[in-house]
Amino acid sequence: MFNRGKVNLNYMKSAGFKSQYKNVMPVKNNGVLYYQAAVMVNGHQYRQLFKTEREAALSVDRTLISNGREPINILKRLAPKE
Repeated sequence: MFNRGKVNLNYMKSAGFKSQYKNVMPVKNNGVLYYQAAVMVNGHQYRQLFKTEREAALSVDRTLISNGREPINILKRLAPKE
């Protein structure tokens, strides 16, 4: 996880391109590229910044799993054993 320090999420600007993952947005602040994971779960907004697109996508999946939902990006549900 990336410690955002003094980065204010309200002043982020779009990086001008889309991410290949759902609920992951590339944003720029002072010329530095970050990836923002943003998910609405049970009426609460979850937003966090990461250095890589993959870390942000994993964070989205983990947030969904922890709230009883299906992952949508990288993580997949395990098949039941027979």
